Amino acid sequence: MLFRNLTAADHGVPLLFNLGFLVMLLLLFGGQNAVTALVDLSGRAITCLTGYLRPQPEPRLEASLRKAFAELDRELAVILHHTTAR
Repeated sequence: MLFRNLTAADHGVPLLFNLGFLVMLLLLFGGQNAVTALVDLSGRAITCLTGYLRPQPEPRLEASLRKAFAELDRELAVILHHTTAR
C-alpha cells in the first residue's frame, strides 16, 4: 500500500489514509466528471432499489400473467381443499 508504516499508527488508520489519498487523486485527475458520475451512480442505485426506474409492464402481458396466476390459485385451492374452484 501507499505510505505503509505499520509502527506509526494502529487500528486501520494507514488503510483509511490510503483510501482517502486514492480518492483525492481520483477526484483531482478525474475532475468534475468523476464527482458527477459518482453522484449520478448513487442516485440511480437508490432509485433502482426503491423501484422508481422500473418500466411499466406491457398491458397484455400483465393481463395474461394475472389470469394464469388466478387459475393457478384456484387449482391450488381445490387441491388443498380450502375452497371450491370458481
